[in-house]
Amino acid sequence: MIIYLLTLLAGLGIGVIASVVGVGGGFLAVPYLMMVCSLEPMEAVGTSLVMVTGTGYSSTIAYLRGDRPKIPLGLSLGIMAVPGVYLGYALLARTAEETFKLAFGVTLMAVAIYLGTGTKGRLATGEWGGRERGRWYYFSPMGFFGGLISAFFGVGGGVIYTPYLILAPRLRPRVAAGTSLLAIAVSGTFAIFIYGYTDHIS
Repeated sequence: MIIYLLTLLAGLGIGVIASVVGVGGGFLAVPYLMMVCSLEPMEAVGTSLVMVTGTGYSSTIAYLRGDRPKIPLGLSLGIMAVPGVYLGYALLARTAEETFKLAFGVTLMAVAIYLGTGTKGRLATGEWGGRERGRWYYFSPMGFFGGLISAFFGVGGGVIYTPYLILAPRLRPRVAAGTSLLAIAVSGTFAIFIYGYTDHIS
């Protein structure tokens, strides 16, 4: 009973922190699920993806009421992420727990550097935004890469999608964030299906 209460409080805290720093809560949820709830990496990742995908759906709906995301672009990125999701799942299934922890730690450090060097701030203020470019980015391999990272680490992929959408197609920051969340919702749905079908969601 206590562990469920702690998990509920942790989920609320992770949601608040994620909204403040602008990254997917999976980077906080996965370590919690492994250390406190004693889940294996695949169960922790699968369970985290349920949370991240739910956030993607609810946040996309919120963005649709205000800063409208680029729906075709978000769907395109999400669909292109599907092969990456499957590859991420397959790689994780063959990765030892210690190797996963090391890889996750390195990735977490990279996210911390991204947040701490001012890059996120320049993106958020639109310093690197501008006039929207052509439509080649609808077929960018970044969708595949985001899906791979998402399914392997149990994160949404927003830390990849959002900077890409600002720097490549030059979307405004809030439009890029909404578009990124839509992509996360689409790819996350497929990831949940895979992890759920193989009984790796707690």
